[in-house]
Amino acid sequence: MRPTPSHAPRVPILASLLLLATVSMSCVSATAQQAGPAAPSSVPQTHGASNASVTVSFRNPADLPLPDSPKDILDVAAQANGLGGDNLKPWHLKATFETFGDQGKSLSKGTLEVFWAGPSKSRQIYTSPAFNQTVYVTDQGTYQTNSDEAPPYPATMMIEQLLRPLPRQDEIEDSVPEKREQKFGSNKLECVMLTQKVIRLGIAPLGLFPSYCFSTEKPILRYETFGGGVQVLFNKIVLFQGRYLAKAISISDNNLPLANITVGELGGLSPVNDADFNPDSQAAKGFDKPVEVASGVMAGNRVRTVQPAYPQSAKLRGISGTVVLGAVIGRDGRIHHLRVVSSPDMDLSLAALFCVQQWVYKPYLLQGQPVEVNTQIKVVYALSGR
Repeated sequence: MRPTPSHAPRVPILASLLLLATVSMSCVSATAQQAGPAAPSSVPQTHGASNASVTVSFRNPADLPLPDSPKDILDVAAQANGLGGDNLKPWHLKATFETFGDQGKSLSKGTLEVFWAGPSKSRQIYTSPAFNQTVYVTDQGTYQTNSDEAPPYPATMMIEQLLRPLPRQDEIEDSVPEKREQKFGSNKLECVMLTQKVIRLGIAPLGLFPSYCFSTEKPILRYETFGGGVQVLFNKIVLFQGRYLAKAISISDNNLPLANITVGELGGLSPVNDADFNPDSQAAKGFDKPVEVASGVMAGNRVRTVQPAYPQSAKLRGISGTVVLGAVIGRDGRIHHLRVVSSPDMDLSLAALFCVQQWVYKPYLLQGQPVEVNTQIKVVYALSGR
């Protein structure tokens, strides 16, 4: 087992993720108010407060109890977590981050600063020795400096987890949300998994599909897992402008750290200078939506393959066929989201998910810019002699 660096918090392992780890062996190479309750016992928990005052009303989604319906949980939680809401007053955030490379070794440290005056009026500044970029979100679209440079993994994941950590509405509608109670040590969380309509899959373990876990009392997001091995921990929760924000976020992949994000500054933005949100002359217009690319084209861009082996359990049952995975490949060439589209068997799905999510691609270029890609990946399992 590979050691986890002492400076990176150890991630709690769900039973379902232990199952995934077993399969992985077959891969061939206001003053912000503190929000409770406490984090899972195996996660270090610290508390802090921002310098922004906020008055919480009963109608505020953050003040509501956790609903019973899994769809209602996701709906309320989307309105209660992160700083991407339409009804927020202008705000400013500055965070430090550390990214990790192979074997969990520290790769780079830097800062992420966000000035937000509306859904179509923000400026995000990434600063580090390895990557520097300013992203402008405007009514005319997204603009970015150094547009021909692919961001290091998982830089693009950072802003997503801070602003919009919950699934998009189309992702929810394309799934069957399923609620489960999950223990983290002695603590319990209410989890919702976006189960896909997969043929003959049976009962899928938590974590096979994107899963989101909340406090049992309030719609506070504490844990997220997707892609068969990526896990996100939300700690040091504060209440800012009526929304929950994690000031300490840890992202890991197969129990090795990917990134740690720590919010140091959080407060209102006043006055708002419109000129600060106008893209400078060096910023080029980006692509706001993922580009659909055929699976064969992306296969030619693959630079790292971890080949799934045939699960012995499926061999013994004579199961064969093709697992079709839907993938979102980021501008950095890494798989950011991975889900099962169709599959003949759960064990084949597990093996494919765990190994494929480690694949790496050469960034796909459109008009000279690396862009996010929607594609499908097909893993064929064929029994010899058939």
